[in-house]
Amino acid sequence: MSEVNFSVDNITISNFVHQIISPLNGILGTLDNLVEFNDFDKQKLTATKAQLAKTIEMIRNLAYISQLSTKEGISSFVSKNQRLNVSTLIINAIQFFQTSAKGRDVKIFHELNEQYWVNGHENLLKQVIMNMVDNALKYGTQGKDIWVKAHIRKKDN
Repeated sequence: MSEVNFSVDNITISNFVHQIISPLNGILGTLDNLVEFNDFDKQKLTATKAQLAKTIEMIRNLAYISQLSTKEGISSFVSKNQRLNVSTLIINAIQFFQTSAKGRDVKIFHELNEQYWVNGHENLLKQVIMNMVDNALKYGTQGKDIWVKAHIRKKDN
């Protein structure tokens, strides 16, 4: 195995801090409302739980980045690759963002005509798919539905 030189630059750290502070602020705001108004709305609590799960996942990703700075870490990381069902990962990501979508008057649909399988690291692939859905919600037009589709590129399968 060849040695990998990997470093985290200031831009990466700055982006990470920005991405982790956003859901933490959402959690804090929801908790403030719950305490102040005794408003124990199950939907709000579910959204807060999802934000906390996302934050934990981002912290875990920082640990992955740190792990990739050593040969032993890379070997351990590669050993966790497994065969994954892409459709299952997409459906889980869509379910995770349903509450956020509803708040933006958006519905998230999927078109998964076939079961696609890939070899990879489950948590990282899940994070990629979740980032795409999250970005579609954040930067898409409010009220415009989102469609998630999976397909194989004919060129290289």
